[in-house]
Amino acid sequence: MDDTERATILLHEARHLAGENEHDAYEFVWKNRKPLGWIEEKYAASVVWQNVRKQTRDNADNLFVCNRIELSHCTE
Repeated sequence: MDDTERATILLHEARHLAGENEHDAYEFVWKNRKPLGWIEEKYAASVVWQNVRKQTRDNADNLFVCNRIELSHCTE
């Protein structure tokens, strides 16, 4: 885990402090990962990336429903 991944986790928790539920917190972080530099090309092999991606899919599955690649996210 590096500072970028720590920031991503803290951003998720900050959204809870702002009153958001799991769906909204995961959705916000996933949609805003690029400005943090938390990108698939760099972090796909990271345990944090893999866990957060799974948890995002579990909590905000609407981000993964598209006609492109099965099981891919649709926020690119």
